[in-house]
Amino acid sequence: MLGSASRDQRSTTYMSCRILSLAALICGISLAVAPVWAQRNDGARAARVKPTVADFSYGDHVRHVLDFYRAKSLDPAPLVLYIHGGGFTRGDKGSVNQATLKALLSAGISVAAINYRLAGQVPLPAAHEDAQRAVQTLRAKAAEWNIDKDQVGAFGGSAGAQLCMWLAYNDDQADPSSDDPIARESTRLAYVAPLNGQSTNDFDWWLGNLPGYDELHRDPAEIFGTSDQGKQAAISAKISAIGLVSADDPPTFMRYGMAPGDPVPEGDRAQGWKVHHVNFGLALKAKLDALGVENVLHYPGADSAYSTPEDFFIAKFGKSEIRHLTGQELADYHLKLVKLLEQNPNQTGEVYRQGVSGGVGGWSPLPESADRNHYLSILHRGGNSWAELHDQKTDFYIMLEGSGTLLLGGKMVDAIQAEGRPGEWRSPRLENPRRIEARKGDLINIPVKTPHQWDLSEGESVTYVILKVVERDQQIRDAAP
Repeated sequence: MLGSASRDQRSTTYMSCRILSLAALICGISLAVAPVWAQRNDGARAARVKPTVADFSYGDHVRHVLDFYRAKSLDPAPLVLYIHGGGFTRGDKGSVNQATLKALLSAGISVAAINYRLAGQVPLPAAHEDAQRAVQTLRAKAAEWNIDKDQVGAFGGSAGAQLCMWLAYNDDQADPSSDDPIARESTRLAYVAPLNGQSTNDFDWWLGNLPGYDELHRDPAEIFGTSDQGKQAAISAKISAIGLVSADDPPTFMRYGMAPGDPVPEGDRAQGWKVHHVNFGLALKAKLDALGVENVLHYPGADSAYSTPEDFFIAKFGKSEIRHLTGQELADYHLKLVKLLEQNPNQTGEVYRQGVSGGVGGWSPLPESADRNHYLSILHRGGNSWAELHDQKTDFYIMLEGSGTLLLGGKMVDAIQAEGRPGEWRSPRLENPRRIEARKGDLINIPVKTPHQWDLSEGESVTYVILKVVERDQQIRDAAP
């Protein structure tokens, strides 16, 4: 199934307003900065993000509404669609996880959340048709809402995961000859992240493959709208992910709440545990692996490249951490910093002005302080570094001179805590990081809890400003990441 999305296309974006305030900080003006990523379990308590556009109608039914959250970006931004769960009988677009939403927006990725018709109103596959129309409507609004229609992904849980997978793996339903301009838009996805998703609606498969699931938990007629088992089977085949996947389908991230072999819990949790079992993901992974489709399956204890949908989308939608400064912006920063260096001559200043490579030197014109949530340093580096991760700090780099490879994300190998510095972790290397070719004029955002490491070749050196913003509400972990 050929998708319309260009999976290698990348967009550069403006970061949050904190970055745009950097000139003020360099001039000595204090900043008031909100945290980049809220803790996932604080999402309900934190202030909810208000949609840029609320309850936009994409059809005739009262449930045909969506919310759109626009990321700050000069270029057309990637879009991630959230589809709620609820067994096709309940649920609402307002259930989008606030931590995920904020992380995506901070990375320059716009978000939309949709409602769809429920099975009590009209049977399946009406919900799938609604999801299709919503995606086409969003693409039709691309110019007005600054959406890159070639970079559209989706995530959702349970029933929402099923709808996401159907969009990802089904043939493109665009009708180029339609009189309706919305119907001419693509329905396909560039990336998909089903969470606790049922990869098949074949209930016989459920009975034979889910631990402890020895009787149906619902009457299938509730969602299929018919008691005819033949008609139920036909609908199931039409919408089940495992029967739709093909070799050209998009990269997939799956997440489940239990590991293979975990015992069935007792009490009220048992039913939900069974019907969202990781065996759905294992079956889909086997099919995707056989077809050569990139996929990641995460569950407790798994050594996986991603653990959250936001990690997956931020990585896959490209270098959203980096923007190239305009010549004028770089000149403005450069003049201010050179003036600071000249007013405070030291060895690092000499290294900077002379462009001497080799060794590491640093200087902090705005040092760390307990009464401030940010501080500023200038660093010259002529060699490789250990990998770092900060539990409570977001980094912004301004590249002043030189170029080199910066590694971002991945897994820290043999990580240790920096001596006397809780929340600061070091590691000799990273596994499976992304590689960013950083050069003079780049402005790079390294979010809190993101591993990073310089990988400089012989003869390469870099001089850059580091603005560190302290995220004091972020939890400091007790064990190495």
